Amino acid sequence: MTIFDNALLVELQALGGASHSFLKQVCSQDAAPLRDALSNALRSVPEPARSRLADLLRSLENRRFFQGFAELAALDGLLRSGWTVEDSDASGRLSMFRPEGRPCNLQVLSFLNPGHPGRDREAVQKLEQVLDRVYSKLKFAVFVRRSLPQVFDPEPVRQAVELWLREVEAGRWESRYAAYEDETVALEFGLIGDLERPARVDRQGHPVVMTLGPFTGGRRMGLVERRIIQELDRYRMGPYGTEHTCVIAVADRPWGIARGTMREFLYGKPDMVSSDPEVGWEATLSNAPEPCLFKDPLYAPVEGVMLLSRSPDEALAIGGRAWSNPFAERPLEAHETPFETVAEVRRDNGCPVLRRTGPGELVFVGQE
Repeated sequence: MTIFDNALLVELQALGGASHSFLKQVCSQDAAPLRDALSNALRSVPEPARSRLADLLRSLENRRFFQGFAELAALDGLLRSGWTVEDSDASGRLSMFRPEGRPCNLQVLSFLNPGHPGRDREAVQKLEQVLDRVYSKLKFAVFVRRSLPQVFDPEPVRQAVELWLREVEAGRWESRYAAYEDETVALEFGLIGDLERPARVDRQGHPVVMTLGPFTGGRRMGLVERRIIQELDRYRMGPYGTEHTCVIAVADRPWGIARGTMREFLYGKPDMVSSDPEVGWEATLSNAPEPCLFKDPLYAPVEGVMLLSRSPDEALAIGGRAWSNPFAERPLEAHETPFETVAEVRRDNGCPVLRRTGPGELVFVGQE
């Protein structure tokens, strides 16, 4: 099936502006391989879902386009892992068979994460360069709490940091830390060394020892948690609410969410975490009730959750991780996904023991 016909290509290539549109980028003259790969992947999707996805992928609105891409990418990866499509409808419901023939409905959620890794790096480098001109004998670290604005003047930050370090050197500052925050910038600074003997600038005169951030994972985790719960509540109150399901969240950029944060949302706090050189990471869960997704009886039909994102270096590559629900009737198994999967490997005293298994590879959408 051809998603992008000649009439659409001519129209969009002649369209002025709209360079931010994913569709406009895909329809550019040098993006023919991307268009061919998307069309190739769509051939494996049955009607009426095929027509629905084609309609989404022809939208100039980025949210609609990326919802189509997210569903197509998730389907492409699972079909190669042995899943088959049982049924679909124009609303977006996808009824699948897992590799061993067990039915499971897919819920694919798309996210457009704010910020841009390249621009973030450039803004942080600009900040470091200006802060390295700070007139002080002390060394400090910089913590960037959220993405810096695209148009960013770091000079007021430098002046504030110099004032702070003068207060430290005069003995009028009783903490190792300071913060700078306005409507667009949130920064924290920490002295290297203790207050009595803070580290001194070396001969090269670089007071900035390291810069960490932007730290966007916490905010993104909040968005993911709310969206997953909202969609699962809508699902369980609908006509298929008692049927088994798997949730797949796909972002256009890397998530930046810590593994432990996602793990606690799904499993709660593990009783024990170990890392053996021979078997790798393992976590033992408690069977006690906890405020987490997989232990909540309301969400017992959830067999697993996947958190995927598009690769920043490959336009048609997605990667990520799957988490199997060991408390479900039929947990997702590691061999059933092309991604690294956290799944139960055994029980200790009746408690699930999890391990990370699977290939952990990137999936290239529409690859022959």
